[in-house]
Amino acid sequence: MSTARRLLRAQNPFLVGSILFILLVGGYLFATRSATEEQPPEDVLDVQTLQDLLTHPDQAATIERIRIEPRDHGEGRYVVTLKSSPRKQVVYAEFPGTLTRQIYEAGIMYSVKSKASVREDSEVRMKEIDAMSFHVLLGDKEEIDRIESIRAEILGPDHARYVISLKGTRSKQVVYAEFPGTIVQQIQDVKIAYSVKAKDD
Repeated sequence: MSTARRLLRAQNPFLVGSILFILLVGGYLFATRSATEEQPPEDVLDVQTLQDLLTHPDQAATIERIRIEPRDHGEGRYVVTLKSSPRKQVVYAEFPGTLTRQIYEAGIMYSVKSKASVREDSEVRMKEIDAMSFHVLLGDKEEIDRIESIRAEILGPDHARYVISLKGTRSKQVVYAEFPGTIVQQIQDVKIAYSVKAKDD
């Protein structure tokens, strides 16, 4: 038997094992990638359709929450989650603007998150509350009395992360919302200690 044939036969089990290992790892990566990257399907709606939903209480009640993703040139991507369907409704509209005010007035849970703030979520170890709950909190005297200070961390020209420090505890709460908008006015009206941190500070 030639030397080349003996070497080939000796390495054959190693070669087969290597190929099987690569196939198994490749299959696992493909399966996990598909599971994590698969997103519920989306429908794109026009602005008027969303406004109609928001102005009719019975239709607004079908909305579970809205996530606003600020974009360039005063535009936002509004991702609407309905209570009855995993299918998302997406609206492209001005941000900030009247639509944000309508969402607030309809009492729907919402948050304002850019791609940067979504990435930062993994580093933030604070209890997140939605912007609508924050509006309500700022209208409750007992809740206001629990707040020591609020710091607005600017994430973009029109949105911020609000970090709420509570009295008597080191725990904090965080809210992603428009900036400055109605929330800043509410904070100033109730005279809570308030500061603004610029994006590059």
